[in-house]
Amino acid sequence: MFGDPIANPRGFPTRPMIDLVDRARPISYGILMPGPDQSIGINYVRVVDMQDGGINLSGIRKTTVQISKNFRRSLLKTGDLLMSIRGHVGRFAVVPAELDGANITQDTARLSVTGADSVFVRECLRTQGFQYWMRQRTKGVAVRGINLGDVKIMPIITPSATEQEQFARTVRKIEQLRQRAGTALKESKSLFASLQQRAFRGEL
Repeated sequence: MFGDPIANPRGFPTRPMIDLVDRARPISYGILMPGPDQSIGINYVRVVDMQDGGINLSGIRKTTVQISKNFRRSLLKTGDLLMSIRGHVGRFAVVPAELDGANITQDTARLSVTGADSVFVRECLRTQGFQYWMRQRTKGVAVRGINLGDVKIMPIITPSATEQEQFARTVRKIEQLRQRAGTALKESKSLFASLQQRAFRGEL
Protein backbone atom coordinates (compact mmCIF):
# COMPACT_ATOMS: atom_id res chain seq x y z
CA MET A 1 0.00 0.00 0.00
CA PHE A 2 2.74 2.47 0.91
CA GLY A 3 6.09 1.20 -0.36
CA ASP A 4 9.30 1.26 1.63
CA PRO A 5 8.79 3.89 4.38
CA ILE A 6 12.43 4.97 4.30
CA ALA A 7 12.65 5.40 0.51
CA ASN A 8 9.06 6.75 0.56
CA PRO A 9 8.48 6.39 -3.22
CA ARG A 10 4.94 7.82 -2.99
CA GLY A 11 6.11 10.96 -1.26
CA PHE A 12 3.98 10.77 1.89
CA PRO A 13 4.54 13.47 4.49
CA THR A 14 6.93 12.32 7.24
CA ARG A 15 7.08 13.26 10.90
CA PRO A 16 9.64 12.34 13.56
CA MET A 17 8.39 9.81 16.08
CA ILE A 18 8.49 12.35 18.90
CA ASP A 19 5.78 14.39 17.10
CA LEU A 20 3.44 11.37 17.06
CA VAL A 21 3.72 10.65 20.79
CA ASP A 22 1.50 12.01 23.57
CA ARG A 23 3.46 14.90 25.13
CA ALA A 24 2.05 14.06 28.55
CA ARG A 25 3.52 10.54 28.21
CA PRO A 26 6.93 11.02 26.51
CA ILE A 27 9.07 8.21 25.12
CA SER A 28 10.51 6.37 28.11
CA TYR A 29 12.37 3.20 28.99
CA GLY A 30 11.32 1.12 31.99
CA ILE A 31 12.39 -0.52 35.24
CA LEU A 32 16.13 -0.95 35.80
CA MET A 33 15.90 -3.81 38.34
CA PRO A 34 12.44 -5.41 38.65
CA GLY A 35 13.66 -7.87 41.28
CA PRO A 36 12.41 -11.43 41.90
CA ASP A 37 9.12 -12.46 40.32
CA GLN A 38 6.17 -11.73 42.61
CA SER A 39 2.99 -13.78 43.03
CA ILE A 40 1.04 -10.56 43.53
CA GLY A 41 2.15 -7.24 42.07
CA ILE A 42 2.40 -5.26 38.84
CA ASN A 43 2.89 -6.99 35.50
CA TYR A 44 5.90 -5.96 33.45
CA VAL A 45 6.87 -6.78 29.87
CA ARG A 46 10.32 -8.04 28.87
CA VAL A 47 11.80 -8.15 25.38
CA VAL A 48 11.42 -11.95 25.39
CA ASP A 49 7.66 -11.50 25.83
CA MET A 50 7.42 -9.50 22.59
CA GLN A 51 6.71 -11.92 19.74
CA ASP A 52 5.42 -11.42 16.19
CA GLY A 53 4.19 -7.89 16.88
CA GLY A 54 2.29 -8.91 20.01
CA ILE A 55 2.95 -9.95 23.59
CA ASN A 56 3.01 -13.53 24.85
CA LEU A 57 0.98 -13.24 28.05
CA SER A 58 1.96 -16.69 29.33
CA GLY A 59 5.43 -15.54 30.37
CA ILE A 60 4.55 -12.20 31.94
CA ARG A 61 6.20 -11.58 35.32
CA LYS A 62 5.30 -9.29 38.21
CA THR A 63 7.31 -6.75 40.16
CA THR A 64 6.38 -5.02 43.42
CA VAL A 65 3.95 -2.12 43.50
CA GLN A 66 6.69 0.14 44.94
CA ILE A 67 9.24 -0.66 42.22
CA SER A 68 6.66 -0.02 39.52
CA LYS A 69 5.64 3.21 41.25
CA ASN A 70 9.27 4.38 41.15
CA PHE A 71 9.09 3.99 37.36
CA ARG A 72 5.56 5.31 36.81
CA ARG A 73 6.90 7.28 33.84
CA SER A 74 6.79 4.01 31.83
CA LEU A 75 3.38 2.68 32.89
CA LEU A 76 1.41 1.24 29.99
CA LYS A 77 -2.00 1.93 28.51
CA THR A 78 -3.94 -0.18 26.04
CA GLY A 79 -2.77 0.59 22.50
CA ASP A 80 0.71 1.83 23.45
CA LEU A 81 3.50 0.73 21.13
CA LEU A 82 6.54 -1.00 22.65
CA MET A 83 9.99 -1.14 21.07
CA SER A 84 12.97 -3.19 22.20
CA ILE A 85 16.02 -0.91 22.44
CA ARG A 86 18.67 -3.21 23.95
CA GLY A 87 19.81 -6.69 23.03
CA HIS A 88 17.37 -7.64 20.27
CA VAL A 89 16.82 -4.11 18.93
CA GLY A 90 13.78 -3.61 16.75
CA ARG A 91 11.07 -5.85 18.19
CA PHE A 92 7.66 -4.19 18.43
CA ALA A 93 4.34 -4.92 20.10
CA VAL A 94 1.03 -3.15 20.69
CA VAL A 95 -0.12 -3.32 24.32
CA PRO A 96 -3.35 -5.36 24.75
CA ALA A 97 -6.09 -4.50 27.24
CA GLU A 98 -4.87 -7.26 29.58
CA LEU A 99 -1.69 -5.24 30.26
CA ASP A 100 -3.24 -1.85 30.87
CA GLY A 101 -1.40 -0.45 33.91
CA ALA A 102 1.59 -2.78 33.48
CA ASN A 103 5.22 -1.66 33.16
CA ILE A 104 8.31 -2.47 31.09
CA THR A 105 12.04 -3.06 31.62
CA GLN A 106 14.98 -0.82 30.74
CA ASP A 107 15.45 -2.81 27.52
CA THR A 108 12.14 -1.52 26.14
CA ALA A 109 10.81 1.90 25.17
CA ARG A 110 7.18 2.92 25.46
CA LEU A 111 5.79 4.91 22.52
CA SER A 112 2.39 6.34 23.42
CA VAL A 113 1.40 6.96 19.82
CA THR A 114 -1.50 9.39 19.44
CA GLY A 115 -0.72 11.14 16.15
CA ALA A 116 -1.09 7.98 14.03
CA ASP A 117 -2.52 4.46 14.18
CA SER A 118 -0.26 2.39 16.46
CA VAL A 119 -0.67 -0.77 14.35
CA PHE A 120 0.28 1.17 11.22
CA VAL A 121 3.37 2.60 12.96
CA ARG A 122 4.32 -0.84 14.27
CA GLU A 123 4.22 -2.39 10.80
CA CYS A 124 6.05 0.59 9.34
CA LEU A 125 8.89 0.03 11.80
CA ARG A 126 8.97 -3.72 11.13
CA THR A 127 9.78 -3.25 7.43
CA GLN A 128 13.22 -4.16 6.08
CA GLY A 129 13.98 -0.52 5.33
CA PHE A 130 13.38 0.59 8.89
CA GLN A 131 15.12 -2.44 10.40
CA TYR A 132 18.21 -1.46 8.39
CA TRP A 133 17.82 2.17 9.54
CA MET A 134 17.87 0.97 13.16
CA ARG A 135 20.84 -1.37 12.64
CA GLN A 136 22.85 1.59 11.34
CA ARG A 137 22.23 3.38 14.66
CA THR A 138 22.63 0.43 17.01
CA LYS A 139 25.83 0.61 19.03
CA GLY A 140 27.69 -1.37 21.67
CA VAL A 141 29.79 -4.52 21.98
CA ALA A 142 28.67 -6.72 24.87
CA VAL A 143 25.11 -5.37 24.78
CA ARG A 144 23.88 -3.70 21.60
CA GLY A 145 21.40 -0.86 21.88
CA ILE A 146 19.85 2.18 20.26
CA ASN A 147 19.58 5.55 22.00
CA LEU A 148 16.23 7.14 22.76
CA GLY A 149 17.52 10.18 20.90
CA ASP A 150 17.53 8.13 17.69
CA VAL A 151 14.12 6.65 18.49
CA LYS A 152 12.69 10.16 18.77
CA ILE A 153 13.83 11.17 15.28
CA MET A 154 12.67 8.03 13.44
CA PRO A 155 11.01 9.40 10.27
CA ILE A 156 7.48 7.99 10.10
CA ILE A 157 5.45 8.36 6.92
CA THR A 158 1.96 9.71 7.60
CA PRO A 159 -0.64 8.73 5.00
CA SER A 160 -4.19 9.88 5.61
CA ALA A 161 -5.98 8.60 8.71
CA THR A 162 -8.37 6.69 6.43
CA GLU A 163 -5.50 4.84 4.72
CA GLN A 164 -3.88 4.02 8.04
CA GLU A 165 -7.12 2.68 9.49
CA GLN A 166 -7.81 0.59 6.37
CA PHE A 167 -4.33 -0.91 6.60
CA ALA A 168 -4.65 -1.56 10.35
CA ARG A 169 -8.00 -3.35 9.87
CA THR A 170 -6.43 -5.64 7.30
CA VAL A 171 -3.48 -6.41 9.59
CA ARG A 172 -5.81 -7.22 12.51
CA LYS A 173 -7.84 -9.61 10.33
CA ILE A 174 -4.66 -11.41 9.27
CA GLU A 175 -3.52 -11.67 12.89
CA GLN A 176 -6.89 -13.15 13.91
CA LEU A 177 -6.63 -15.74 11.14
CA ARG A 178 -3.09 -16.65 12.21
CA GLN A 179 -4.21 -17.01 15.82
CA ARG A 180 -7.09 -19.29 14.85
CA ALA A 181 -4.80 -21.38 12.66
CA GLY A 182 -2.27 -21.66 15.50
CA THR A 183 -4.96 -22.77 17.95
CA ALA A 184 -6.26 -25.34 15.48
CA LEU A 185 -2.74 -26.70 14.95
CA LYS A 186 -2.18 -27.10 18.71
CA GLU A 187 -5.50 -28.94 19.08
CA SER A 188 -4.61 -31.19 16.15
CA LYS A 189 -1.21 -32.07 17.67
CA SER A 190 -2.81 -32.75 21.04
CA LEU A 191 -5.40 -35.05 19.46
CA PHE A 192 -2.73 -36.91 17.48
CA ALA A 193 -0.62 -37.42 20.63
CA SER A 194 -3.66 -38.76 22.49
CA LEU A 195 -4.52 -41.18 19.68
CA GLN A 196 -0.89 -42.28 19.46
CA GLN A 197 -0.78 -43.15 23.18
CA ARG A 198 -4.05 -45.06 22.95
CA ALA A 199 -2.77 -46.96 19.94
CA PHE A 200 0.39 -48.09 21.75
CA ARG A 201 -1.72 -49.13 24.74
CA GLY A 202 -3.86 -51.24 22.42
CA GLU A 203 -7.00 -49.25 23.11
CA LEU A 204 -7.86 -48.58 19.46
